[in-house]
Amino acid sequence: MRRQIVLPPDAKIVRLGGRPSRLMWTLLVVQSAIFLLFVFADGPVWIAENLALSAARALGLFQLYQPLTAPWVHVEVRPILVNLATLWFAGSALERWWGARRFFIFYYSCAVGGMLLAMFVGMAWPTLIVSGTAGATSALLLGLAMIFPQHMVYFYGIFPMRAKWLGALLLVFIAVGSIFGRSYLQVALQLGGALTALLFLLSPRRWWAQRKVARAKRRFRVIDGRSQDGPTYLN
Repeated sequence: MRRQIVLPPDAKIVRLGGRPSRLMWTLLVVQSAIFLLFVFADGPVWIAENLALSAARALGLFQLYQPLTAPWVHVEVRPILVNLATLWFAGSALERWWGARRFFIFYYSCAVGGMLLAMFVGMAWPTLIVSGTAGATSALLLGLAMIFPQHMVYFYGIFPMRAKWLGALLLVFIAVGSIFGRSYLQVALQLGGALTALLFLLSPRRWWAQRKVARAKRRFRVIDGRSQDGPTYLN
């Protein structure tokens, strides 16, 4: 028997994932290649010391480029699987909505924003190394929830749920996992990415434009133009 899924009558469906674009393929391949280089090639020490982020080197030795390079580096299997999977299924929907250029600016800015907060929080643990795109992952889920809040998505391709609840559920899942794992720098990384996403999505320019539209709407009145003799008008 074929399973039937009943959706609300006003439901709008947003497609997650799908065939990766050229930009999506580039992001997936570059991060995977650097991870494989770290695991199998003779370069883990150099990558960890020069490309990943540590407060001791970034602030102590003035290697201030590390927040820009650390998002491209993954040193463990679970984080790269979570980050790349989220990039594909949530990032693809946002890229289709924004276009490649704006999506890349959002993705990379949030990744760097997370690294900056982790760098300053990392002053309490200066030798610990932080890497990966956990900040951008949180930003993607937050962007999905804010841009498509009432749209329906299929969780695991089976369970229909609104995008805002899916984004919130996955954000809580990632944050709780980091807290219970005592990965406080990862929590700072995710929080920094989410805050950067809020600045991007709720920019003063966009807020002012929405305010102008709301003020313009208040200047109009809806007048029922129905009459018994003539046609019906709505002004």
